[in-house]
Amino acid sequence: MKQRRLKDRRTSLYSFEKDIIQSINKGWVRVISANKFQLAFNPWVDSSIVSNVVYVTEIPHELHHNDFISVESELRKYGIGDKHPSLHPVKYEEYKLVTNIEKIKPKIFKPRYIDLKDFSHEITTGWIKPEDDDLDQTFALHAISSPPMMVKVGGIGSIAMRNKGTMWDLEGIEPTLRSILPEELCKANAHSFIGFPESYEKYQFYREKISSGYSEELSYDYPTTKLRRDRSFIISIPILISNSKFLAAPEIDEPDYFEFLMNARINEPEISDRSEKLLRDYMIEISQVENTRFARFNINIDQFSLHRIALAKARLEYKSELEEQTIKESYTYVKKAFDDFYVYLKNNNFDFYRGDRYRYGDEDDAEENLPIKTRKIWEAIIANEEWVKKGVIFEEFVIVLQDRFSYEEINQAIERLNSVGLIIYYDKGRRIKPVR
Repeated sequence: MKQRRLKDRRTSLYSFEKDIIQSINKGWVRVISANKFQLAFNPWVDSSIVSNVVYVTEIPHELHHNDFISVESELRKYGIGDKHPSLHPVKYEEYKLVTNIEKIKPKIFKPRYIDLKDFSHEITTGWIKPEDDDLDQTFALHAISSPPMMVKVGGIGSIAMRNKGTMWDLEGIEPTLRSILPEELCKANAHSFIGFPESYEKYQFYREKISSGYSEELSYDYPTTKLRRDRSFIISIPILISNSKFLAAPEIDEPDYFEFLMNARINEPEISDRSEKLLRDYMIEISQVENTRFARFNINIDQFSLHRIALAKARLEYKSELEEQTIKESYTYVKKAFDDFYVYLKNNNFDFYRGDRYRYGDEDDAEENLPIKTRKIWEAIIANEEWVKKGVIFEEFVIVLQDRFSYEEINQAIERLNSVGLIIYYDKGRRIKPVR
């Protein structure tokens, strides 16, 4: 079945799109210039402009592509061709002068006829016994993605391996997800997408996109059959196929399933202080065990993997706020996935590909193992007790220290500090705060 394309639709708008079009004065920002912008009713389709209205600000705005805002404005007109009215009749074009801008969240509409259980079942109809390997839940989480809350870039990153299955089963993950995801969500864009790297070099390409903040949400699923000493991975969750069998990509025709997906994808659940603490406590528990165990396989556990899974699950459940029960269920899912994956790698001697037996003891403190330049940047960050703008770090090390640090080095250092859990992001990666 040919993959759907959002821009090819002639009818059947999603509920959130209808709401935006009817309200007129809200949507995702499309920047034209320093004082002009338009609003779109779909974050993935640049041409989805609401009424072709141009908004003009009297002073330069500080909006970014795909900010979701509400606007108050006054209708204005300006003349065209009025220098020679006898030859060229005066024409007028309309624009709206902005009087107020407010960043808001889009209204979420929960479908009436489809729930999480229906959705998870539908996308695994091309598999035999998908529930044996939790593929129904795993594929649903990957399809829905995770918003950039507390991290620079949202999304879920995975490597997929087979236990008793074949390479055909690993290769079945991509067509399965493409059967439910529109084409625009499988191509690189600034809002959110998923990549399917077919090589380690392509995997590195997506990791670099994450480091640079190319997209607000970037997920990936890399199928592989072996690990090597010269190849390292960062993953949010592993996918292990043991008892499930891939037959063919499901043929999904019912519009309600796509309505369920697209309405959930724009949801950004709130995280209370209590939930944030619970997430952090659980993740510390996971990291203390998993980072040590997986070091021998050159696999690094994403320090915010539990955050990503819990937020994706909250999206699937159409929750406006991340609840304690969702966090606990996500913790159980994440812990089981890593436990099963570790047993599989250990029993199959995958550390053999490192060329030697990796010796390790207790987990060292992450701060003690930082490279020199990363440590200097870490020290500059912890000198600020509150959120610090990323630009301040650039200015201090590139300008003050006369280019001893390149922009690339700083970006890599900040990404490293985030991956080991020493800093968290805010405002889509533009602000940084030390965790301890």
